[in-house]
Amino acid sequence: NGLEILQPIPDQIRIIRDEVFAQGQNTGPLAYEGMDALTLMKAEGASVKVLNGTPFAGLAGVTGDYLTSLGVNVVAVGDADGTGYDYTSVYDYRGKPYALSYFKELLGLNTFRIHGRYDQESDVDVTIILGADWANNNPMP
Repeated sequence: NGLEILQPIPDQIRIIRDEVFAQGQNTGPLAYEGMDALTLMKAEGASVKVLNGTPFAGLAGVTGDYLTSLGVNVVAVGDADGTGYDYTSVYDYRGKPYALSYFKELLGLNTFRIHGRYDQESDVDVTIILGADWANNNPMP
């Protein structure tokens, strides 16, 4: 029908953004080429809140300690608004793609469990709500 659909390429948009707003300094994906997911997550410096959405008491605290031991900037732990979460979910409030990628891999999440909810007023960059899937199957010692 002669129509064209333009599809953005996020990595290219970040490069242009960095060139414009960082005065030519490359702080986008190419600056971190070859780094592993953990190193990228640490470089991004996301502040993380871990909430327990299961009936397993203390899961957020233990998981928070585990994540901290891996280098995650866990700033708060606590209970979610309920204990009926079957699946772990991650909420990104400030655009932290490297943290999301790391948590997707570490927590074994599918993309349907990662939610972008931009909120400049949020007290953290990322919130993880732990579900029964994490409680029953995780790599913690």
